[in-house]
Amino acid sequence: MMRIETSKKWTVAELREALEGANAEDQVTFGSLRKADQKNECWCGCGGLTGGKFCPGHDSKFHSLAKCVARGEAERPESFVCPEAEVDFDKWHDREKPIADAKANLKRVQEAAKPPTPIVESVEPVEGEELSELLDEVTADVE
Repeated sequence: MMRIETSKKWTVAELREALEGANAEDQVTFGSLRKADQKNECWCGCGGLTGGKFCPGHDSKFHSLAKCVARGEAERPESFVCPEAEVDFDKWHDREKPIADAKANLKRVQEAAKPPTPIVESVEPVEGEELSELLDEVTADVE
């Protein structure tokens, strides 16, 4: 049995060459490569081979890195496995960037809204009759 890949554009010469060694009784199947037979490099850059875009669990690692880059917690990768992986990375990065910026602005506003901490420059000691008067005022407010 022989399989001819149909997702590829074949010239007549290429088809003749592919069929050259076939017997007259051989069956030829035309079709695209089965998904299970296709192996692509994992988009996270680990070097693993997968039938899809990512090895199991690597998509979350890849997308988490994009979010960390958007928040300024990590460096952007210098290269990607393929252009589609870079587009996917940018999609997750661009989705996180406004959220990270809004959180940073909120934190700045909250810090600015905090009342200043009072600073006591000096304290003079209170003694004698003045101390008695202050204690009377405080205890009068309590009663």
